[in-house]
Amino acid sequence: MALVAAAGGSGACARPPDGWAQFKATYVQPDGRTIDPENGGVSHSESQGWTMLLAEGRGDREAFDRAWTWTRANLVRKNAPLLAWRYDPRATPAVADENNASDGDILAAWALLRAGRRWKNDDYLAASKAMREAVAERLVVEVGGRTVLLPGLEGFRSPAGVVVNPSYFVLPALKDFAVEDGPAAPWRTLVADGVKLAREGRFGAQKLPPDWLLVRNDGSLALAPEKPPLFGFDAIRVPLYLAWGGEDSLARETATYWRGKIQAQKPPPAWVNMSDGREADFPLSGGGVAIAALALNDPSIQALRGASQDRTYYSSALGLLAEMAGREKGRKRP
Repeated sequence: MALVAAAGGSGACARPPDGWAQFKATYVQPDGRTIDPENGGVSHSESQGWTMLLAEGRGDREAFDRAWTWTRANLVRKNAPLLAWRYDPRATPAVADENNASDGDILAAWALLRAGRRWKNDDYLAASKAMREAVAERLVVEVGGRTVLLPGLEGFRSPAGVVVNPSYFVLPALKDFAVEDGPAAPWRTLVADGVKLAREGRFGAQKLPPDWLLVRNDGSLALAPEKPPLFGFDAIRVPLYLAWGGEDSLARETATYWRGKIQAQKPPPAWVNMSDGREADFPLSGGGVAIAALALNDPSIQALRGASQDRTYYSSALGLLAEMAGREKGRKRP
């Protein structure tokens, strides 16, 4: 396997020199919609938020403006400044379900906040503020003595408690919101409880975070019923956001399973079943490997990216996000 040189300092993750340009050319349409070709060309609030965030990180205002213009025109809900989670160009209407995904809202709000600061744009700042307020009011809830983030407005409460998605806990964004909005907002409590949830909500012999987690009414934690018990395509983002948000030791603990595989000279699997220990028979994507290198603070792990020939939207996005996180770790927030 050819070693891919790390970029951007300790813990930073590699990309080709034209990685952002290649991502835009491949996945971002001229109107600003980011597509997932492997999934029927759909778009998600998450993908739009990531594109806006990456564009701001590169100082690419033209790409940022296109992405936000399309997002605002097509995904903003009629009854709240939150984003519908999915856009399918093959369907009529293209937005068939107006339920939101809170990570998409948080990512877009964070990108707008950063862009408003960078380019001194009051419209961006106002849009971010409205979105943050809607998330704080409607999606931050208490259950069992814990402050948690609902994954969406609808479908995640039950008589047993609340189902959460640990990968929606975008720690660096929430810390930035806490600075921007002050102690009256719920962000500081959400950050503290979310870090605690990330530490306690790990399961199986490998002690991994699940894609979906049940927070019971008494505050205890369990794998979410009626959801696959996987450390899978969602949960691999957990150590990305922990590392990006400055929780280095917790990110390393969460990624210890990957290190064990790498030390045994085996490519980490794409997912792990935490109930029975079964593993995927195909490897972690190149973007997932970039997250492992970031979380474990070991750029040599980038060598494993050569074993993954995937060129998918999701893997490409994760690789760019890991590289951006590596650049920004420890960055002083305004």
